[in-house]
Amino acid sequence: MCVRNCSWMYPYHFILTISTRGLHLGGNAHLKGIPMAESEKSQIIATVTDYLEGIRDGDSARIANAFYSSVNLNSVDRDGNLVLTPRSVLETLATSGTLPPNSSEITHIEINNDMALVKVTIDMPTLNYHDLLTLLRLNVGWKIVGKTYTTVMK
Repeated sequence: MCVRNCSWMYPYHFILTISTRGLHLGGNAHLKGIPMAESEKSQIIATVTDYLEGIRDGDSARIANAFYSSVNLNSVDRDGNLVLTPRSVLETLATSGTLPPNSSEITHIEINNDMALVKVTIDMPTLNYHDLLTLLRLNVGWKIVGKTYTTVMK
C-alpha cells in the first residue's frame, strides 16, 4: 500500500474544467509532472461532442457512435423511483424533430487512466438537463458507458 507520494500509481489523473472563461486544470496533475496526452482529452471531447451535436442536429448515428451499445440512461421519476431508459429511446427522440432548439456545454472533465467522468449541461428553452457521463477507453476508443441525468425547470 502506498502511503506517501503515490502519484506513480495513478499517472493519468487530472481534472479539466471547461467554462466560458477558458480551461482550468485542477486536481494534482501539475504536481505529478505527467500530463495527460492531448489526444486522450481530445478523443473524450470528440466522443461527448458526438452525443451533444447528435441531440442538437437529430443525428442518431452520432449518438450511437458516442455510446457503448448497451447503455441505459439513468434518472429518477417524480416519486423517487429509478428509471432506466434504453439509449435507443434517446436516438428516437433526437430524430423525431420534437426537441426544441438547445445549446450544450461540457462543464467538467475528470480523467483517471482509462476512465473519465464528464459533466454536461444541455440548455433548452424551459429546462436544463444536467448529465454525468462515464466514459471508458475501450479497444474501439472512448465510449460513454453510463449516463445519469436530472432536469431543472427554469
